[in-house]
Amino acid sequence: MGRLFPSQSFAWRSVDPENRSIVTYGRMKSLKLKVTAVCNDCNNGWMSNLESEVQPLLSGIIRDGESMYFSRRDRAKLASFIFKQSVIASCLNPTKEPFFTRAARDRFRVSRQIPPGVSAWFGGMRSPILTGLYFSYVLGLQIPARDRVWEDLEVYVYTFAAGYLVLQLCAPRFADISSRGKRLPEILPRSAVWNDYCCRFWPNSSETLRWPTEQYFSEDLLRDFAHRWEGQARILYGAS
Repeated sequence: MGRLFPSQSFAWRSVDPENRSIVTYGRMKSLKLKVTAVCNDCNNGWMSNLESEVQPLLSGIIRDGESMYFSRRDRAKLASFIFKQSVIASCLNPTKEPFFTRAARDRFRVSRQIPPGVSAWFGGMRSPILTGLYFSYVLGLQIPARDRVWEDLEVYVYTFAAGYLVLQLCAPRFADISSRGKRLPEILPRSAVWNDYCCRFWPNSSETLRWPTEQYFSEDLLRDFAHRWEGQARILYGAS
């Protein structure tokens, strides 16, 4: 199966003055996002294989907005795809360290193991985005007073849209490197306003999930959704 979009991608960065975070924003004409931080063997090997596996699941959604049921196995493939995309996007700024450690990236390459604490959602566009669109940024969280033990937490948020499909991934880490061996909590947005627009599919579960969701994004709403983590977070202590 060929590429869903025919040519390569580009991106640029801007500073969000309110949160002092670097927001990477770009439009893509290919799902095969490539950067020089990834070797040719990876770009054309296991990464290409992963994309080939997920394309039969996503082609109908992206091109035509076709209804789709995702099994547990399907969602694992979808999570691997969005995690891979988010890892590459985090390498686009050569002046910053990648968000995910080399050890985490190597575990994913070898066994597709997604790090603890990572969550992902899918949603749908009301009108298709004919070229891929994504946002990515690292943000220090506003932690409620009772949860100050987690005040060193920051999150990496990657939001991706192509055709009628929207995917979002959120991953936590401790800003202080000396704390990064500690157990991470699970982090969710405080506001429930987006619950009808997106469905959480990772961490995985036994249920079958249906795309599309009840409500659809406009492009303006998609931008707001990408930045929904800029309020207080909800901390769940059961994550491993």
